Amino acid sequence: MVQPDSRGLQPDACAAGDGEPFAVRAYPCLDLPAGLFVLLDERQDTGLGTRLSDLARTHHIHPAFTREIAVPPEYVIENVLDADHFAEVHALTRRPELDVREEPGGSLLVDGDLDMARANTWQAGAADGGAAAARAHFTAEVFSPTLVVTQLQSGADPYVVITAATPNALGGCTARVTVALPKESSQGRPTVRQLSSLVSGSRTAFEQDARVWEHLDTSVIPNYLPGDRLVRIYRDFCERFQGP
Repeated sequence: MVQPDSRGLQPDACAAGDGEPFAVRAYPCLDLPAGLFVLLDERQDTGLGTRLSDLARTHHIHPAFTREIAVPPEYVIENVLDADHFAEVHALTRRPELDVREEPGGSLLVDGDLDMARANTWQAGAADGGAAAARAHFTAEVFSPTLVVTQLQSGADPYVVITAATPNALGGCTARVTVALPKESSQGRPTVRQLSSLVSGSRTAFEQDARVWEHLDTSVIPNYLPGDRLVRIYRDFCERFQGP
């Protein structure tokens, strides 16, 4: 059995060895319910393998849904840095104040609080089904222009959404959304109702964003405003992943 390396990734065990007439290069990979993750260029390793391996130890990971989107993947991942869209698109009670910093491994970490009009079933204290307003601490770690791991935390319990967007031949992307609930929390073990609520909430938010994405003219040169500072940082981050 091939053992994972320090990043939680393991080399492909199917590469041909010495004496074989044909051989292919082996790539570090990680196989999880969220999908198969392959590191194609070690120069672009931002710590995703470690993050997902750690998550698999503490959370139940469940694929949620797949959706075709008619925009390049960068636009899907960009949303976590677009502070203006949270209130306008997702009906939060105010525009969140978000900070962003580069982590030692090279990922981008977005951090702030989201004020929601109603609590979700997955949130602590929402046993009534979400009748009252609630605040959740929001972090989003962007590992590449095609993948972000978002965490919502209410009280002591972190709930996670993994969004991966794979480019397709038509210029758009296939978005795959996966959710993760803590194996043990202040409310005990996760319930089917909590899982259904997290999947439903993630799908609703995604469909709200999709209405915007599918009406974008991506050929237009962006005219960034002062409030778009985080988006510009993200776009500079994306430049690192461009080929030579």
